[in-house]
Order: sequence, then C-alpha cells, then structure tokens
Amino acid sequence: VRLSGNHATKAKIAFLDEKLLYFSAVVDSSQSLTRTFVLELEQNMYLSNNRQIKGGLQYRQLWAAADGLAQDNRQHRTAIWASYQQVFRKNTLFWTTNLRQEFVDDRLIPFTGSTGANWRANDLLNFRIKISKNYNLPTFNDLYWSLGFGQGNSDLKPESGWSEEIGVDIEKKYAKTDLKATITAFHSTIDNWILWQPTGSTWQPQNERAVRSRGLEMAFSANQKWGLSQLSAQIDYSVTQSTTEKINDGDNPQQLGKQLLYVPLHSAGLIAKWQWKNASATYQHQHIGKRHTTRDNNEEEAVPAYQVAQLMVGNEFTFRQKKLLIQLEINNLWNTNYEVIAFRPMPGRAFNCHLLFEF
Repeated sequence: VRLSGNHATKAKIAFLDEKLLYFSAVVDSSQSLTRTFVLELEQNMYLSNNRQIKGGLQYRQLWAAADGLAQDNRQHRTAIWASYQQVFRKNTLFWTTNLRQEFVDDRLIPFTGSTGANWRANDLLNFRIKISKNYNLPTFNDLYWSLGFGQGNSDLKPESGWSEEIGVDIEKKYAKTDLKATITAFHSTIDNWILWQPTGSTWQPQNERAVRSRGLEMAFSANQKWGLSQLSAQIDYSVTQSTTEKINDGDNPQQLGKQLLYVPLHSAGLIAKWQWKNASATYQHQHIGKRHTTRDNNEEEAVPAYQVAQLMVGNEFTFRQKKLLIQLEINNLWNTNYEVIAFRPMPGRAFNCHLLFEF
C-alpha cells in the first residue's frame, strides 16, 4: 500500500495450492488439485471529502486436475474494473456505481455492473436499493466433471441477466441490548440459468432457457450482554419463487411457470449463541420447505419439508500467546429422518470433536 496526497495505491499477489482427498463408501474415492495465481492492482483517488473513484486490474490463472475431471484445465482471467462513490445529505445518503470488463482466455465477455444507494433516514431506519447486470461463466465442474453420480456438460452456455433488490434495516440500540430487523424484496431474470438436475441415474447441469426469481427475505437479531456473558439470537425467513419462464421446443408445456427443481418456496432458520468468557454454546435450527423433483411439479414425487438442528459447545484456551480451541458438535440433534436429495436418506444423530491449535 502506498499513500500520496489524495491517492492510494494497493498491490496484492498470491498463490493458492489446494489439495482435496474425498473418501466415500458409495462411490469411488477421489482426489483433486487446484492452483490459483492472483495479481491485483488498485488505485484510489479521493476527489473531495464526499467523492471517491476506484479503479483496478485483476489477473487470475486457474488450474485444476481431479479424478472427476475429463482433463486438466487451465483458465486465464483478466478484469478491469472501476467504482464511483459519493456521499450526499450530510453523510446520510451513499451512492455507489461499479463497472467491470473481463477477458477470459483472450475472449471478451459482456461487461457487468451495478448501481445502488443507501439512505440513513434516522437512527432507526436505513433504506437500500440496488440494480445489477450479471454474467456468470460455467465452472470447471459444470463443464468437465465425470465421476460418481455427476457428469459435466461441455455445451453449457454462460448465464446472463439482471437483478434488483430493495430493502429496509431497522436498528435500535440500548445500553446493553442491540436489536435489528431487515426486510429485502428481490427480483431477477436470468437467461441460460445453469441448474444441476437428475438425468437417469446421474446428475448433470443444464441451461434453463429463462428463469425468473423473486421473493422476500426477513431477519431479526438480538444481542444482550450481562457482565462477562453474552446472549445473541437471529431468526430468518425467506420465500423464493423461481420459475421457468421459457421452455425448449418439444418440452412439456406443463413445465412452464413451474418452480425449479429442489428450490424450496419457504425456508427459515434460527441461531442462538451463549458466550461466557472463552466458553460458548450454539444452537442452530433450520427448516427447509417442500422441494419438487420433476419439472412439472408433480406433488406425489416432491421431497417433503424437514427440520434439522445442530448443537455446538466449545472453549478456547490461551497459554504462552498460543490458542487451543476444543469444540464438540452434535449434528442432527433430534435424530430427524430426512432427505436433501430424493431417495438418499441423510445420517441420523452424529457426534464430532474439533481441535484447533494456533501458534
């Protein structure tokens, strides 16, 4: 990082080497290797106290080899981006616009961008609005995977579309209590949506011609302190309707307007955590609504809704400036019988112990 007057220059270089060994009693075990080289340059220019321009260059080289990939694959990605930020109304209104142009293996792809604003109306209310243009390339797994129950699709097209969201945050702070509620409405239209779906005995990604997704997300959180202890909780709920708006020639007309495979209409969650000094206990509860497994949304073949919980208890010990974290987990606490994927039951109650030593 280099600072000079109203300019700031940042540079970052990184090399990531990741190895993964996967063991399974159902399908053959496998291993994979991914390497990523990253070079980032960023220039900030402060035009005034309330205006700022950022720009940068990002280069990534990705290489992946795995038992499940048909071949070793490399990808070069170069991106140029710019961002403009401005503050209005005595630091109560924030506006940001972002633009990004990317080259992938010397091929120019459509630009992406977003613009949005936050308005802090008062100490209680904050309003948000955002619109963005999206473009997503298929991943290596989407294109080339070929192992077990999955099979990639080299004919996939990139996703492209628009998304919009509007929301409000309500926050109230007391001496030792913090309360916050958020509500967000969203809408998006995506062409060539990439969706993994069952094709016979395997899963394969396919492009949906056009998908429209809209819904509402709500969350409420509370945090209370008592001396050295603290209790926090968060409840969230979402309703998401993702439907196929166009179908391919020859497809069943009953597929039009139906919910996408394995996308629940309703989902909710609860996280409650108690902490005293370095000890903590966390309870997580999740509800996933009914999910359809057929493109015409046949109710008889839908996967039922389920609820599953997890309990985690841990303590962090410190000695000679080193840390040791011991954590016990009980997964599927209530021993629920459920399926994430049709006809593939999930494990019952299970116990894990984690030891993490930092030095």
